[in-house]
Amino acid sequence: LRDLVLRLPRLDRRTFRRVFERVMSAPPPDGWDATMLDWTRYVLPSDFHQPRRLRWTPEQAVQFMRDRVERRLREVSPTSGPGLRELHGLGEAGQISNDLVADIRAATAGTLAWSSVDRGMLIAGPPGTGKTSLARAIAKECGIKFVVASASAWQSAGHLGDHLNAMRATFAEARRYAPSILFIDEIDSIGSRERMTAANYHGAQYQTEVVNCLLEQIQG
Repeated sequence: LRDLVLRLPRLDRRTFRRVFERVMSAPPPDGWDATMLDWTRYVLPSDFHQPRRLRWTPEQAVQFMRDRVERRLREVSPTSGPGLRELHGLGEAGQISNDLVADIRAATAGTLAWSSVDRGMLIAGPPGTGKTSLARAIAKECGIKFVVASASAWQSAGHLGDHLNAMRATFAEARRYAPSILFIDEIDSIGSRERMTAANYHGAQYQTEVVNCLLEQIQG
């Protein structure tokens, strides 16, 4: 189930019904897909665990999943916080951000190809200078979702396999909300290739796997 949902960035209604029947051993209740919002595209593997473990009815399971999806959507919707116009002293970063907002709006409206929109921005500065606020303001200005991750959170997931899976899960979440902005905090702690090539650096193999995974996800 987990592999299926991660492999498909968004579950369409037909796929959700098939997965639901397989997990709950019953079809979704009548009217589960009556709403105009296709909330099933934002369902995660973990949303099935509690309904299956507690043997809930299909009605209870669908209501539980819908509530969790709505709560997650609120969390990644940057409705609070300052907008770009309320952030001062940005200098060149402000102009670049405004240009990016204009491109995202045009792509969303279908007047600009998404391939013409910049796919990444490196925001550098001392702690407390508003790097996260700037990224959130861009998402708020465009009306798109904002997903936050950090290198330390990925690493704290566990051993190397857990570390890489946490990274993949974050990118899968961002794709599920696309178009969206994925903000990766503390990305400088991922490691440098110069350090990895040092003869006395014992974590070279581990860090190489992490860097390769990150590059693979960003490229995709």
